[in-house]
Amino acid sequence: MKGYEETWAELESKALSALERPELFGGLPLPIGYELGLRFWTFESFADATSWNFYKPQMTSGYHPILLLKTVWQRQEDARRISSPDIAIKHVDKFKPIPTLSFSDRQISVEMFERVLSEANLVLQHVRDVARLPIAIDGTCFGIEVLSDAKSEKVEWNSGLPFGDALLAVLNSLV
Repeated sequence: MKGYEETWAELESKALSALERPELFGGLPLPIGYELGLRFWTFESFADATSWNFYKPQMTSGYHPILLLKTVWQRQEDARRISSPDIAIKHVDKFKPIPTLSFSDRQISVEMFERVLSEANLVLQHVRDVARLPIAIDGTCFGIEVLSDAKSEKVEWNSGLPFGDALLAVLNSLV
């Protein structure tokens, strides 16, 4: 039987993959011709991890909405389930390294996507201008990845930098 650390590492790896590519792990199946355009995530030390993935159509003619898929990993619940036999016995999966994920999706307008993308680009600019802060034990790790014109830019930062608050407020209003 696997030990706690090995089981947790496997579960965490699966959960992080699902947050990055939810369409492969039970989230909304993507229609043909859609690609990832923007991804934003928050990983809190003592709360759920969340990602917002925006998929845009490659087609430019006609109206094609932007697809938003929000994925939440119930990290604390999984930690309790894996580490506590009393809790694990109540679950069908018991000690199996299967992350507890929830998905929600919706279509958004191109204008709303452009608003989110504008906020995301402001965040990218600010993060590039600020030295990285040390990770706080009870803090939150934020990240953003903007994909455009066959290139991507990805940054991560820790709690204590308020410039992502406007983007987070917009994202929370969407799903």
